[in-house]
Amino acid sequence: MIIKFTKLLLIVFLLFLSEVNSQERITFPHNVILKDKNNINITSKIFFNFKNPLIIDYWATYCKPCIQQLDGLKDIYKEWQQKYGVQIIVISIDKKSDRKKALKIIKKHNWPFQFYFDHKKELLKQLSPINFVPQSFIFDGKFNKVKSYKGAKFKMLPGQKLDVRNFKPDLSNYVKVLDSLTRVN
Repeated sequence: MIIKFTKLLLIVFLLFLSEVNSQERITFPHNVILKDKNNINITSKIFFNFKNPLIIDYWATYCKPCIQQLDGLKDIYKEWQQKYGVQIIVISIDKKSDRKKALKIIKKHNWPFQFYFDHKKELLKQLSPINFVPQSFIFDGKFNKVKSYKGAKFKMLPGQKLDVRNFKPDLSNYVKVLDSLTRVN
């Protein structure tokens, strides 16, 4: 009985592998060395999202709008994952000397994203001629860049005084793009 069950599991596993290998393999079009949160070199070629939309969001520790935008993305991330299958990758352009500060902010805010460091802004330079933060890029499921946003867009919370702390990131443009991508697929 155990041998039959083991053979059945092996057959199912082999069928699964053949299905995975037969699917079209799409890789991220840029090949840049980044650092992960553990300071290990990784290549941007490892970015994937199973043919669903991908958002790459650039930030820095000195950028308050970046932090507010990441907090806003955190608030809707689970919903977007369920609705659009979107993956968000966040990349810091901070200097190597500010790495610990960035990791402390990431931990404090409990952001659920994948984080990397592009200290020399090499990937950012390939994605955009303008190198400042915040800056976001939305890719379709085949890694075609379909939209980019420079800067952050905010709306004031109802009934609040005019104060930067009372602004909430306006992510409605992201929703429009994600809606259009998922309608096509």
